[in-house]
This record gives sequence, structure tokens and C-alpha cells, in this order.
Amino acid sequence: WRNQFFTSEYRRVVSPNTVNTARIGYSRTSIGQNVQANTTGTLPTFSRDDAKEFIESHGGKVTDNVSKKTSYLVLGEAPGSKYDKAKSLGVKIIGEEGLKKLVG
Repeated sequence: WRNQFFTSEYRRVVSPNTVNTARIGYSRTSIGQNVQANTTGTLPTFSRDDAKEFIESHGGKVTDNVSKKTSYLVLGEAPGSKYDKAKSLGVKIIGEEGLKKLVG
């Protein structure tokens, strides 16, 4: 990743059983400022807003639609039409765990 840069010192930790979120420290890693991601379906522990915040807090950009410029589609249960479009465009499809691994 050529254009990595530092992000904030904290990330949100979300549990499906909690309403509030806690902030914890993490190592300063980045997805990359040129990475565009999108989500579809229900993710195991992230809400859509939490996934968006996670991606953006690590330097990525979240888009509303899948396109040739989309780097990753984060796939959850019961995906919508974004999944079919991503497959047809050759967009890399990852799960929530894959998203977390991108930042180390």
C-alpha cells in the first residue's frame, strides 16, 4: 500500500449484545486512502454505520454503489444485488473478518 497514512488512535469495538461502544487502543495501521469499499447483507458484529466508520477511520472510503473503482465488497448474510454486480465486475469480495485483517 503506497499511500498509507496514520489514522486516529482508537477504533470502535462493537458487540452484537451491546448498545454502547467502547474505545480501545490499536496499532496505527491503515487500509489505504485509495481503497473504496462497500457492504452488503447483514454483518456478524458490525452494523452498516459501524462498518462504514471502521473503514473510514482506517483511511478507506465507503461508496454507496459498486463500480469498477470499488476495491472490496464486504459480504454479510442475505446479500443484495451489490453482490451480483461485484462478481460481474471482478471486485474482490471479503467478509467482516477479511476487513479486519486488512488493518492487521
